[in-house]
Amino acid sequence: VASLIGKYRSTPSNAPDVVGAFRFLCGPGDVKRFDPIVYPGEQNAGHLHQFFGNTEPSPDSTYESLRTTGDSTCQNKLNRSAYWVPALLNGEGQAIRPRHASIYYKRRPASDPFCTQASKKGCVGQPHGIKYIIGYDMLGGETTGGPYINCNGSKYADFDAMIAHCGDITEFKLIVNSLDCWDGKHLDTPDHRAHISGMIRGRETNYQSQCPDGYDYIIPRFTLSIAYVLPPGTDVAKLSLASDHH
Repeated sequence: VASLIGKYRSTPSNAPDVVGAFRFLCGPGDVKRFDPIVYPGEQNAGHLHQFFGNTEPSPDSTYESLRTTGDSTCQNKLNRSAYWVPALLNGEGQAIRPRHASIYYKRRPASDPFCTQASKKGCVGQPHGIKYIIGYDMLGGETTGGPYINCNGSKYADFDAMIAHCGDITEFKLIVNSLDCWDGKHLDTPDHRAHISGMIRGRETNYQSQCPDGYDYIIPRFTLSIAYVLPPGTDVAKLSLASDHH
């Protein structure tokens, strides 16, 4: 581990900013039709996914297997986590490979007063083996993680809005954020969502960001930003994700 960290050792302090942060830049891995979270152990189940990170994901991937097998498409093999998103389709039966994915982690130290102000039991590290899905819930109809498209420096909720405002674009990013609050009990749940939550803010919390009841811990959050450069001749009106039109 020390040799892989090498010259990238963290600075002694970034005071007065207490948030610890690091970024991985990951090239695209394989495009596969399986999902180790939703359909564990099943090949060709679900829609087509673009993978990043660990180079040997499988339908049987677990926390233990990812730590002991494969290399990484990221800049440093210390990150052999597996990340996957619905593949971007061009409307002609082909998947468009992204240029890269940027994965940006942030964590507050346990000593940060915000940790106990915004949760009952404070800030902890990333739970080993945690699994979850963020984005639009095809079954429940709710959206978490605020997924959006960035083109020409502006944010849009879906491809239709992007096309209407960005015109005949050649580059854009798909961006989604993970959630801050964890129930402290489950590494996964049947819907792969119920064990994590976003913070709430309103009259009942005196307009302060706070984890909802039942989610007692604050965990590190990350932003996943996927950059696409469209091949010449791509009809942007036909773009979709393998899961839905977005």
